[in-house]
Amino acid sequence: MSFLGSLQHLKLVSMQRCICFVGRTSPVAVAVSLTFILLVAGCIEGETGLDSGDYWTDEGSEVSVNEPIEFTDDPSVYDGIVGEMSLEDLRSVPDDGQPVWMGFSSPYPVEGDCTPDQFHENIPEVVDEFPAEVEGVVTIHPRIFQNLTFCGSRQRYQGSYVIQDETGGIQVYKDSRVADVDVGDHIRMTVKGTMHEFGRDHIIAFETEEIVQEDVPWYYEEIDREFDEDEDMYEVRRIRGEVVMEGTNQNFGEMLIRSTEDEDVEWSASLDREMSNRGVGPEKGAVVQLTGPVVDSFGMEMMIANLGQVEVIEEPGDDSGE
Repeated sequence: MSFLGSLQHLKLVSMQRCICFVGRTSPVAVAVSLTFILLVAGCIEGETGLDSGDYWTDEGSEVSVNEPIEFTDDPSVYDGIVGEMSLEDLRSVPDDGQPVWMGFSSPYPVEGDCTPDQFHENIPEVVDEFPAEVEGVVTIHPRIFQNLTFCGSRQRYQGSYVIQDETGGIQVYKDSRVADVDVGDHIRMTVKGTMHEFGRDHIIAFETEEIVQEDVPWYYEEIDREFDEDEDMYEVRRIRGEVVMEGTNQNFGEMLIRSTEDEDVEWSASLDREMSNRGVGPEKGAVVQLTGPVVDSFGMEMMIANLGQVEVIEEPGDDSGE
């Protein structure tokens, strides 16, 4: 008997045995027998595809993803990009010196709807200026993970990002990893709630993300000093230096960059979780140029979420750089 005939005979015998013992065998044994039959049947009756050579004429070539971003050092690119309320004015709404403050448009907060924190100070207030329409250019891809204590409970925001208008910037907290906007989008949104937290400012409640214009260049300022909270918060900066600590999925993507012009100047830069997990950040010893928004996350640091924000000037051990 041929090999194919043997398999067909085995298939038939297995089916007969399955039928004979189905009344006195456990369901698990029956399921295993049926699975075996399907596998054997697939070996006999399956069809093989055509040779890949019928479709591909060559072996292809290696490529890499660059995620290009257009940058400019001309501040006039943001002229006119401002909503009914500027982002500078939005950040100054809680002007009473409280270390932690949150405010919403009426009718929220509803009395009794929010449990204050242990210090009984973190209670939302009604902001007469809200809802307020703001505009800005998206300067980081919306997938930054942030935690926030709100009304006595910890909230997770998986899709946070930064916007910047002609007056400054602010961080937008969003709880969805589905990105409705992208870097370089000039967007308009209606703000219904903000939070001030130890010098940091966030939009935590908003309506709509209307795209006014796509592919707006990021305006950046190149610096060779350490980050400064008053000068750099939520605005795009460019730095150049050597990677002295590599960002990995073992250190939350935290990098340390030492200036090539002044060895006493060092900057922190944070790869987002997707980049650090993929291991695509620059290696230790590389000379890089990084461009991105600066935030306060347990210290001032630059946020990196796109390969287009990273330019490797010189690989480790390579003396052929500029």
